[in-house]
Amino acid sequence: MIWRNTSDDETGLGVLGHLVLQLESMCAMESETDICDASEVARAVECFVEHDCDGHCADARSLVLMTSQGLDSVGNTGVARRFLLHGTGLAKPSEWEVTHGDTMWVIDLKQLTVRDDAPLELIFFTGLGIIIETLADIWDATAGRGVLGLRHICGTAEALLGDGGKLADIVSLSDEIRRHCHDRLERLRRDRGWADRPQVLNLDL
Repeated sequence: MIWRNTSDDETGLGVLGHLVLQLESMCAMESETDICDASEVARAVECFVEHDCDGHCADARSLVLMTSQGLDSVGNTGVARRFLLHGTGLAKPSEWEVTHGDTMWVIDLKQLTVRDDAPLELIFFTGLGIIIETLADIWDATAGRGVLGLRHICGTAEALLGDGGKLADIVSLSDEIRRHCHDRLERLRRDRGWADRPQVLNLDL
């Protein structure tokens, strides 16, 4: 999608409106995040697009990247990383009835798969670990209480196995993905002194 900050913008949002909506969506779930600071960074990105890009030619992912870099530059490193995950669709906050009021962060596992000659499982599990580490700051405020949702876990296992993957292998790898998340969160619980460990939910079920 190309964002054009022009007077005939039918949506009325423009660059600032687009970024603030994303920031509010993420920050509403995080009590430690100051939306005012984040909005100021979004405003600076809008000014950059207006004056340096002639008000257009900024795709949505570039805007997310610029905003993330801006947040990091003013010392909000954790927020910057989470906004990058949120803005690219890798991880987003959500509220489900089964979470009993706790915010659930949902990881779209399908976006962690690639289709080339790289070692797929190594890249996948490394990337998944980085995402969980990035989200850990959120659970510091609740001493580890929270929920991690996994979307497309079965489809991801099938993609990692490639053509010819048997059902039993898909189920086994799906279980391994869940265990990996459990183990990573348990390690974070010990390292950060949490009283609880975030639940892991398979959203395919």
